Amino acid sequence: GNTALQWAVEKGSLSGTRSLLNRGGRRDVRNKSGRAPLETACRKGDDEIGRLLLFYSLNLETSESFPSYFRREGVGQE
Repeated sequence: GNTALQWAVEKGSLSGTRSLLNRGGRRDVRNKSGRAPLETACRKGDDEIGRLLLFYSLNLETSESFPSYFRREGVGQE
């Protein structure tokens, strides 16, 4: 199966992906096909979600360290 984060990435939902990451969604959990969310974004060619996942993967101490684009909930909402 898929986690909610994997599902959001597969559906191309930037706002859903951001929301789940902001709430602690795990980026390392693989789906039944063995893919992590970043791999799914890359396979789909979704650069925006891929960049978002990479920024969260940096394990920065606080979300305040992220560029404001990634912190703002209103950006990229479908």
